[in-house]
Amino acid sequence: MQKLFQRYREQQQQSLESHASTRIKDVLKEIQKEEEFGDEEEEDVLEAILLDHVAFRTFKGLHHDGDEKHHQFVNVKQMLMEKLRYRESGETLVFPKKKLKATWLKPPTPLMPRVFLSEIDIEAFEDERMSAIVRKAISSREGGKGKGAVLEDDFWEQKRDRFSLCENVSKDEYEYIAEKSEYAAWLLINGPEFVNHFALAMHRCRSEAFRVSSGEEMSRKIVERIAKIAKLNGEEENRVMNVSEDRKLWQFSTVSDELIAVNGTGEKLKGCGAYIEFAYREYISKGEGIEIESRKNLEEDESKRRDGFEVANADAIFESTKV
Repeated sequence: MQKLFQRYREQQQQSLESHASTRIKDVLKEIQKEEEFGDEEEEDVLEAILLDHVAFRTFKGLHHDGDEKHHQFVNVKQMLMEKLRYRESGETLVFPKKKLKATWLKPPTPLMPRVFLSEIDIEAFEDERMSAIVRKAISSREGGKGKGAVLEDDFWEQKRDRFSLCENVSKDEYEYIAEKSEYAAWLLINGPEFVNHFALAMHRCRSEAFRVSSGEEMSRKIVERIAKIAKLNGEEENRVMNVSEDRKLWQFSTVSDELIAVNGTGEKLKGCGAYIEFAYREYISKGEGIEIESRKNLEEDESKRRDGFEVANADAIFESTKV
């Protein structure tokens, strides 16, 4: 099991780097280059500790046991629970305007990232054309793009081209979906197995350039630095930082990179790729901080911080998939 964890960490780091634009990669390198505990035995975990959570998107009803289509898609939730011992959080977040519901999985160890899983209910739009286009897109997997173990390998390697659902969707149809829901359009181009975004845990960051001691400080210090090299979600509306009602979860993100996909007839579809989020989790109670000198200390520190997610914050972060 430990080898699986290590593989997961390594591939998440590779995927993190492949999802990021050149400018964001520069930020990640600067953040991580000073991350060290002074203990060589701890170096193998440094590439993982900055991940607060990883987010995936899917369509409601896409995974049903006994359904042949079930084997054409990776059930991310089921796979992570079975193979990596993630477990249900028991929490559901509802986003009525976007026709979305979400839940999240708790990691088996404190320093592995949480997994945020959301799904869109296309039928809730009560739009026959929209539903028909999405059904047609989903059926493209029946052509033999791979399934079962082959598709799982593609998942670990994060091969976007294997996940796309726009093969038999025309440009006109895609643009119709995009007008109705950026979330659904993102799924058509990227597929439900591709990581939507990574969130960095800034409360674990130890480099001098990016170290902060509160969400309030992150809202000043980190936002200013990131804003110089990347477009931020909400910048135009003067709403960059998203703060939970209890003021213990602070989040902001970049806007996704532009992505051009090509359908089966060679038409170019303009869409969105992935983006990077930054999160700071305050202590549940004041005065709970400890001196971080080792991985064990870091795990103990994480257990004292605010867990879970916030509907209002997440609703704003969803808006990052814009071009």
